[in-house]
Amino acid sequence: MKSQVFESQLFKRKRKGLNRQEISSLDSEVQLLMKSPEMGEGKRGEYEGVYIHRFKGRQKMLIVAYEVGDRDISLLTLGEMKLRPDNLR
Repeated sequence: MKSQVFESQLFKRKRKGLNRQEISSLDSEVQLLMKSPEMGEGKRGEYEGVYIHRFKGRQKMLIVAYEVGDRDISLLTLGEMKLRPDNLR
């Protein structure tokens, strides 16, 4: 059985803002998610059923939110993980 990947409109819009290296890194991470869908961290409460997967792009950490169905993965959104050491002081 071959699994399918669906992209939300929000995901497609945010993907357009990435450069080529980040898109390549994102594509390889999506391939990994297809092989092992529960690889990400599952959320609880209101967002139960949504998984979060963090990975390193070229220069920044990226986050993908997705849902897993019987034979498909729905990519919900994509974002940048922002760590600001200035705020930790």
